[in-house]
Amino acid sequence: MATLFASKQPTIHPQASEQPSVGAVPGVVVAGYPFHPVKAPDKLRLEHWPAIDCPMLVLQGERDPFGTREEVAGYTLPQNAQLAWLKDGDHDFKPRRLSGLTQTVLIDEATQVAASFVRAHGSVHAEVGNVLV
Repeated sequence: MATLFASKQPTIHPQASEQPSVGAVPGVVVAGYPFHPVKAPDKLRLEHWPAIDCPMLVLQGERDPFGTREEVAGYTLPQNAQLAWLKDGDHDFKPRRLSGLTQTVLIDEATQVAASFVRAHGSVHAEVGNVLV
């Protein structure tokens, strides 16, 4: 999972100071969100999503074992969450051979969708630790 932006919520890094880091960021981009553990679709990992008040983009393979397109379609997600499905991709965006697609094609598609999202929502450009926000 790669996060290009972070939420506006205060965060405390376990190895950093005990003071929360607060800063406005324009959005969150996640590549391959683990909606649930593999083979445990009843154990959702969405409790914290309502607290994220900035736009979110999740780039997800349709066959991702951490949340397939069919599984995620049944979830109630916040209105600020946008999903971009990569055709026949798994968690690493690797499609099956029979699909006629390649992992490179799906990664290129994901980067184009993410770049578009960043252009639409990005207005803050600063480095915080090792994260560009």
